[in-house]
Amino acid sequence: MHRIALGILATLLLAPPTFGAVFAVGNFTEKPIEFTVKEADRPVQTLTIPAFQVLPVTVAGPCELSAPGPRGQRAYLIDPYNAYGFLPDPAGGVFLEGVNLPGEALERDRKPEANFAPPERLKIPVTLLLDDSDQRVDALWQAEVKERFLEAAALIEAACSVRLELAGFARWKVDPQANDIELMLSDFEDKVAVKPGGIVIGWSHRVLPGEKPDVPFGIARGAPYQHIVIRDARLGDKNERTEVLAHFLATELGAVPINDPGSVMRPTLGDGKARLRNFTLRLDPLNVLAMNIWVDELRRGSLNSPAEASIVTQLRLVRVYKALVKASTGNSLALGYINDFDKAVAANPAAKKDPAVVEPKEMVPAKNPDADAAKQVLKSVMLRARLNTGPARLTGDDLTAAYIRAAANEAMMLPEKDRAAGFLMGLAVALDDSGELIADPHTAPLARAIESAAERAERIAVLGNPTLRGRRDLRRKFVIGLAATEAQALPEGEAADGAVARFLADLDTPAGAGFPGLSADLAGAAFARAVRNDLGWIVRVRDKFTADEFLPATSGLRDGLPLQRFREDYGSASDPHFRQNVDALRSNVKKLAIYGK
Repeated sequence: MHRIALGILATLLLAPPTFGAVFAVGNFTEKPIEFTVKEADRPVQTLTIPAFQVLPVTVAGPCELSAPGPRGQRAYLIDPYNAYGFLPDPAGGVFLEGVNLPGEALERDRKPEANFAPPERLKIPVTLLLDDSDQRVDALWQAEVKERFLEAAALIEAACSVRLELAGFARWKVDPQANDIELMLSDFEDKVAVKPGGIVIGWSHRVLPGEKPDVPFGIARGAPYQHIVIRDARLGDKNERTEVLAHFLATELGAVPINDPGSVMRPTLGDGKARLRNFTLRLDPLNVLAMNIWVDELRRGSLNSPAEASIVTQLRLVRVYKALVKASTGNSLALGYINDFDKAVAANPAAKKDPAVVEPKEMVPAKNPDADAAKQVLKSVMLRARLNTGPARLTGDDLTAAYIRAAANEAMMLPEKDRAAGFLMGLAVALDDSGELIADPHTAPLARAIESAAERAERIAVLGNPTLRGRRDLRRKFVIGLAATEAQALPEGEAADGAVARFLADLDTPAGAGFPGLSADLAGAAFARAVRNDLGWIVRVRDKFTADEFLPATSGLRDGLPLQRFREDYGSASDPHFRQNVDALRSNVKKLAIYGK
């Protein structure tokens, strides 16, 4: 068994489940530390934390922590939703140091939770898959990955009260054209379905054409997404492979990279530390805190995107992720969460007035005629999705075309005054499986009025893999361009500015930004304007829709552009060369034969 500290299995797994208020504390000394936690109207907790480990502590609110100091017990006031660490005190015993989280704590977190009641551990089913090109017999590889999974799962359960349960094994086939790890993850997401609330992990040792030698050991999009791809064949040591798996499982529960040399979330996995005799797997206090806040949210139900989390959860996490960004400059995953949460909070006027009490159920807009019409269109697409079964099952561009025709057919049955809005927004919500419409402040109110979180989860489970020009991401970009233009009634210039703003935001994501995506965003905006200006377009796409007609070819366009490279090549969005590229994409959309230019 991997050298996880014995105290984890004996002590940490018995820690109370983290629900409601929580704080994280790390032991950065060479000996176990026993400490007590006192709260009003609750029994005193006596806990032991092993050396070089991190423990989540469940509380109802602010409390007092006592630990050995140089002259007996030393008391500290503890704020929930914060991270702390025990350090050796030269005068004897230990002292507790807190992490300075940016911003102000929520008012509700400064007093005890009246209805505090720790629930059961959150159970998440996990399926393990192997690339079918691997010739090992099932009994051999399954035994190997099962042992590794159980060890990594023990660390996760100790850190955030999540029980990862082995749901089974399977095989998957890697697309030979997926020549980088990001494309491999997209391929895995397309091919391997997973029920809401579950996780699937795909291993592959295949070396792909043109693959760089420094390809990461794995990839995951973070909470609350469900797919992980592992590429750890270059690691000959079993302990290092276990650490890689723990890293990406933690990533799917909200952890992000940090420059802590002892944390499994350090960006230098495979550096040989896991092979050292005295090395034990651990996380770090900030990531343990982030994971526990996420798990608290996931107990309420599965999510499709970070922006669907409650406003209270988002505001708590923003403070943690800002601290993680400060600890690790250039932390693109943490910055992505912050960006998503900032958009969601901005989309909810009530959150600006009193963010501490706003929950998702309070964010449902008033009755909206456009939403009612869009719901009818959405239902027709859902029906078409449920019928997409058997040998004739559609996928890719053909599936997108079928959904658009179903939406158009339903829209033609609406009153003329509701037809354009119902068709465009119903179609946009139906085709959005990224959560982008919920995250964008301009589309979120109407998107939430059209579809609840439970309905969204049900839709995504049956949506399949609709694409535009063979790419899932281009369909998503087309949808956000369409929806943003319709929701704000944008003219061409303002729609283009919005598309560029989304392109710039993508620069700081793990996948970077791409001109193909910007082209699809612009094309979606043009489609929305065409429908709004002439209802005859709905009839036209009902009778025939092909991606090639409505989206210019994207071959040769630059993709996967990270922020640093954008700054090196263009400097800023006002750079003449960059603006020329944007203008060329806008021109290509206008020249599409379907628009008669």
